[in-house]
Amino acid sequence: MDEIRKLLETPVKDDLYKKVVLLAILTGLRFCDVKYLTWNQVRGERDSYYLQFRQRKTYKPQHVYISNQAFELMGERGNPEATVFPKVNYNYTRDMLKTWPKQAGINKHLTFSCLRHTYATLQLDHGTDILPYQNY
Repeated sequence: MDEIRKLLETPVKDDLYKKVVLLAILTGLRFCDVKYLTWNQVRGERDSYYLQFRQRKTYKPQHVYISNQAFELMGERGNPEATVFPKVNYNYTRDMLKTWPKQAGINKHLTFSCLRHTYATLQLDHGTDILPYQNY
């Protein structure tokens, strides 16, 4: 959490990419799922927002509850078929994840995949069972 706070306090050139990174931390989504997320996959209302989509990597259907904060990072709702972040680019995001943490005083190699791990770690730290459907 301290490192996330440092990131939040450190300005970036492009607010769009800051929102994409923070959304990944808050949801655990892969870059490809953020990039291709459309507004018709963003559902619900305040205090009960969720994403309903098919993962691009595994093709498995997903129903992911998200916080109001995560929803607000997406900005104003657009056309249902439009992507939420139409201009997001992987290479730019990758490069930003090299420079932004350093500017924030975080000396770690970060990738978009690390954001998924951050999400999972935060969930575990707060007592969430991240394997509720595991077969025993």
